[in-house]
Amino acid sequence: MKEKPLMKASGALWIISVASVFAALVISLVYDITLMDREIDTTLINVAANQGAHIVELMLDVASSVAIILAAVTMFLAFHKQHTTWAAMGSALLAVGGTILVVHDMGNFALTWVAREYVTAPEANQVALESLGRAMVITAKWGVTLGAINIVLGVMAYAVVLYMGGLSKLLGALGLASSVLALIATAPAWINPQWEQLGYTLFFPFMIWEIALGVWLMSNKQRF
Repeated sequence: MKEKPLMKASGALWIISVASVFAALVISLVYDITLMDREIDTTLINVAANQGAHIVELMLDVASSVAIILAAVTMFLAFHKQHTTWAAMGSALLAVGGTILVVHDMGNFALTWVAREYVTAPEANQVALESLGRAMVITAKWGVTLGAINIVLGVMAYAVVLYMGGLSKLLGALGLASSVLALIATAPAWINPQWEQLGYTLFFPFMIWEIALGVWLMSNKQRF
């Protein structure tokens, strides 16, 4: 298969990934179903009251992660001639990150059941369900962090390919810069929960770069 169709497929997958995760974020904010371990009682009540929205949000998250896994394959096939080592590292990290996020989402699907049980359980059982829910949410947050770190490092590897291969030095340089910010973005919420919004802000340039990468891949006319 020619590299050009693979580049276009990679671009479409990146745009689908970003669009899906953005739509999931909007749903979580609109329905107030952000998973917070420090307010687990409120979290479980909100999830139980908005089970449909929670499931749709998770389906979008899974779609985003699957798109990344597929992009790991198409990106390697499209760019391995430019720099095999960096492309292999980038795709491996993307695939691992996407897989971690899919597993993390499976845990969040299970949280829907915990939330449903919580709102109808006797008070004594609610305490146990809160402990279970808190453990699941904390595990999920670590899953998101580890998955995101792998994906960011994978993108960083491909930014190097773009820069070193001379395909787009500007896009490669911006990719490296936004990846560094995205790595820093994983830290604030663990240092202080009130800084979680700062983490989202630092991650925003990375999402913009992903869209720019997708557009470039779909429109690039260069043949290797």
